[in-house]
Amino acid sequence: MSTVGTGSGNQWRIVAGHEMSVRLRDRSFIISTILMLVIIAGGLGFSIWSSSQQKTWTVVTSDPASARVAQAIGSVAGANGSSARIELAEAADETAARAELGDDDTAWLHETGTGWVLTFGGSADEQLLSYTSTAASQTALARLAEQTGMGDEQLAAATSVTSEELDPDAGFTMRGYFVGIAFAALFMVSSMMFGMQIAQSVTAEKQSRVIEILTAAVPAHQLLLGKIVGNTLMALGQMALYTIVGLLGVSRTGLGAVLPGLSGSLAWFLAFFLVGFCTLACLWAAAGALASSQEDLQHTSQPLTWLLLAIYVVGFAVHGPAQSVLSFVPLVSCVLMPVRLATGTAPWWQAVIALAVTLAITPLVVWAGSRIYRRSLLQTHGRVSPETARARRQPPRTGARDFLDLMVFLPRCMNVAPRL
Repeated sequence: MSTVGTGSGNQWRIVAGHEMSVRLRDRSFIISTILMLVIIAGGLGFSIWSSSQQKTWTVVTSDPASARVAQAIGSVAGANGSSARIELAEAADETAARAELGDDDTAWLHETGTGWVLTFGGSADEQLLSYTSTAASQTALARLAEQTGMGDEQLAAATSVTSEELDPDAGFTMRGYFVGIAFAALFMVSSMMFGMQIAQSVTAEKQSRVIEILTAAVPAHQLLLGKIVGNTLMALGQMALYTIVGLLGVSRTGLGAVLPGLSGSLAWFLAFFLVGFCTLACLWAAAGALASSQEDLQHTSQPLTWLLLAIYVVGFAVHGPAQSVLSFVPLVSCVLMPVRLATGTAPWWQAVIALAVTLAITPLVVWAGSRIYRRSLLQTHGRVSPETARARRQPPRTGARDFLDLMVFLPRCMNVAPRL
């Protein structure tokens, strides 16, 4: 890794470019990315295919009253967002109607002394029964309204039922639940995958003693900064790729109508993910520096693994006031605040505050992680405990300087790609 033509303060750019180049050539990374895209595209494709399959029912009637109800079944199905199609067939009498019942998608609608009956040739279809029940109720109400002189608007007002929430934050919504699962899973999987790659890279360099050569040419803080920048850019790019593919697929399904309400929360999620991953990346590098072998890495990285699992569970399991409070807690806010924005329970200024709180603790986390990283990097004989790392003499380097170096990569990250 040459540093020719690069100032001593910009060596992290070479390290970042090397990290990105290694990831882009790594077969497992390419396969896992393609596999995830195939899973996303496959799931969305199946949803599109299933929604495009139009269900067709044939309803046989033998009198004017049943024909009127049968005509209303199609309107009921359409009002419920179904693509089902209702075909009407007339029969002269009961014998002719029963003769039409050749399969499960054909039913004879007739009225008895106890109400309406749907007669199927085979198994009864619960969906058609539900639509027919609603259509029969609407037809009966319309008939009574005609008899009493009630208009259509009065009838609609008399039969309309809406909901009202006195405390929206206290309620459980399925939309918030599924959005929480999606955001929490994306944050956990991507943070764990790229974070573990940072840790494994550091441990491999220690185990092979390559780190002794690297630190002779590049300062330890520049190595750390380069690894964080390179892997953060790769993680953010992969996250953006998954998001774009998911949005394009969802726009082709019946859920496309909810995208305008989710676009803002998705943008906030990417911003929170960037800050959250930068905060965790230094800790992953420290976990790798504490280990002298890949076996030791399983132990040193265990606290971070449990932390990400806890964030994942909290992301979709917490609701109401607890969700509102925890959405301001650093790292947990990376999942909960975008969920609250998606469900409309948080204004934009609360997201700004939560992001600022996470940024405020980032210097402390970077300082602690970089301190352990630099003190443990050259300790290649056995696993180093955090207490031992803290006790060793530290080179003249401040955590504030590390934080400033970490932050400057944002406006300069576009200069990394040409050096790959």
